[in-house]
Amino acid sequence: MKLHSSSHAVSSATRFITPGQAISAYGVAEVVASSDSEFQKVDLVKGFIHWAEYSVVKAEECTLTKLDTLGFPLTYYLGILGMSGHTAYTGLFGVGKVKEGDKVFVSAASGSVGNLVGQFAKLHGCYVVGCAGSDQKEEKLVMAGGIAGREAWL
Repeated sequence: MKLHSSSHAVSSATRFITPGQAISAYGVAEVVASSDSEFQKVDLVKGFIHWAEYSVVKAEECTLTKLDTLGFPLTYYLGILGMSGHTAYTGLFGVGKVKEGDKVFVSAASGSVGNLVGQFAKLHGCYVVGCAGSDQKEEKLVMAGGIAGREAWL
């Protein structure tokens, strides 16, 4: 998650990384023990957790919610069914309000959100042009998703 640039103020969504301390990020985890009655051993949860095999997460410091996988792999909740998917879907359909036949340009089309925006737009019947940071990334996008990476329209 981008934390700072000259064009906006610092986000409070995440903390700075401090050497020697655990890194926190959005993820999925299994509860191995809990003093909170809302969570039981073997419950699956999603939210901001530590990058560690085991960690203590305080309920008041994060927003963990129970996760019902509905039979999907856990990795889906880090992508299409997680923050990236929600951001892509909301941006494209909620903010952008795209319609079938629209032309959609996707900046950073090889990123976690951009690649989903491109796929959602293609599935919705849009003409999609994406850009990426290297020729290699563009080639993968064109081969994998049918995104017109080397074309443009006026």
